[in-house]
Amino acid sequence: MPNKIPVARFEEGQKVMQKEKYSLSKYRTKGPKKGIIKKVKKGSDKRSTRFEYEVQWNNSERTDMVAQHRLKILEE
Repeated sequence: MPNKIPVARFEEGQKVMQKEKYSLSKYRTKGPKKGIIKKVKKGSDKRSTRFEYEVQWNNSERTDMVAQHRLKILEE
């Protein structure tokens, strides 16, 4: 049974949001971050290939590198 070739789920310029974080804390957290993908980076280990994205967050000048599994497409 052959393994599936990993592919990037998102493209540059796509609007995304961070998946919700669940916490057992009694303090409320802010809603999920929303932003636009600026760059796609393919990372690789010996055993796995993963995709990371440079995301420009709304209302912020900074960008963050975020793993593919932490993002989902923003539905408006």
